[in-house]
Amino acid sequence: MNKVEEILRLLSPSSPRANLVIIVLTTDDNAYPHPALLSPYQVVTTSPTSLYLCVHSGTTTDHHLATKKKGTLVLFLPPRAIYVKFQVAISFTIDDEREKVYGTTVTGLKVDYSEEAPITSPVLFDDTNIKMEYQLRFTKMMKEISKFDSLNAK
Repeated sequence: MNKVEEILRLLSPSSPRANLVIIVLTTDDNAYPHPALLSPYQVVTTSPTSLYLCVHSGTTTDHHLATKKKGTLVLFLPPRAIYVKFQVAISFTIDDEREKVYGTTVTGLKVDYSEEAPITSPVLFDDTNIKMEYQLRFTKMMKEISKFDSLNAK
């Protein structure tokens, strides 16, 4: 399986959501990298070049995505890290505007791997206390994405 297929499988709408930590990197107003943590409940692929991210409205990450219109996802998939560069195409709010969804176009993929020092384990989070809330948000996000996709299909 190539890296595109692996990411599509992992983040597809039908894939079970794992407790994998995903890092999104944006650029702040002083040109410094700004990292933020996301879960797979906040990231979904709908095609090899379409990626949706859901972030809390009003956060620093929301501001950077809205103004800079680009970023990079970092996924640790042993034995390597994968970087997914993207450009923001659209955005819309869900959950009474508490969450903002960014529809993006994938502009590049890079694999970071060292045969001498491979990554040996994924970065995981404990979703015990938040899984139900994440699942509810994911369902709302998917409902809105499907509305947007059906409007564009006409």
